[in-house]
Amino acid sequence: MKKEKPIQRYSAPERINHWVVAFCFIVVSISGLGFFFPSFNWLMNVFGTPQLARILHPFFGVVMFASFLIMFFRYWKHNLINREDITWAKNIHKIAMNEEVGDTGRYNFGQKCVFWAAIGSLLLLLASGIVIWRPYFADAFSIPVIRLALMVHSFAAVLLIIVIMVHIYAALWVKGTITAMVEGWVPAAWAKKHHPRWYREVKAKEQGHISFYKESHHFCFGIRAQSDGLFEVSRILACSVVSNLNGSGFARQYGFLGIFGNCTSTGSYGLMYNQRSIAHIGECEYTTYYRIIFRKRTEVM
Repeated sequence: MKKEKPIQRYSAPERINHWVVAFCFIVVSISGLGFFFPSFNWLMNVFGTPQLARILHPFFGVVMFASFLIMFFRYWKHNLINREDITWAKNIHKIAMNEEVGDTGRYNFGQKCVFWAAIGSLLLLLASGIVIWRPYFADAFSIPVIRLALMVHSFAAVLLIIVIMVHIYAALWVKGTITAMVEGWVPAAWAKKHHPRWYREVKAKEQGHISFYKESHHFCFGIRAQSDGLFEVSRILACSVVSNLNGSGFARQYGFLGIFGNCTSTGSYGLMYNQRSIAHIGECEYTTYYRIIFRKRTEVM
């Protein structure tokens, strides 16, 4: 049996975007733990010095949010909850035993929960982070509001860290997930096993592209054939009309009609859809050729 070719799960820009978010999350979470726990102050050295950590921490947080926002607009449609997700959740005990349940699409219910929890946590982190961001915005808010924002920021940060830990554990648990985000491709058997509905959608899309290519190829071949035929008719017509001219007149008229024939051939691309129109235009062109040649011949004589 012929082995199916791998399926692309993530493109290069998608993978780069993901790893930018991952890098920003690592440095921001490490420095944030240094801010939150006095015994972990040494973690602020991830940016070099504690002073640099306080300056760069919010900027890296904004970059992380902006990068994840790109992922949100790219993947949110694939993370909408449907009936198959309810089936997946009801059979979570089978999932824990490494069994696949339901007709899963691009993402299963667990991945969707991670996605929505991450975007919710990031929104809270952004809003509360702006309130406590010194020296730019904090002065515009009262002390009680800043204290509330600090509390929200801390809880949202802990929630996001837990969500990402679950995300990493699931990626390590399901073999092939990390490879997909590193290389971008997954085996067809892997996609069929873990995401059967997404597998069928990809295959249906590939078949549609193949059919469209074949139809387009035959269509373009027909255009070329009719174009070549119309050019040949124009060339023969030009030769027959100028056959009675003398040598110099023949050269001039044949060159003129050859150019006109090329124009006719080029124009055939827009005329091939209606055979009657092409024939009618051919008759008009013949009449035009004859009048031009007759006029030129009269001048020569």
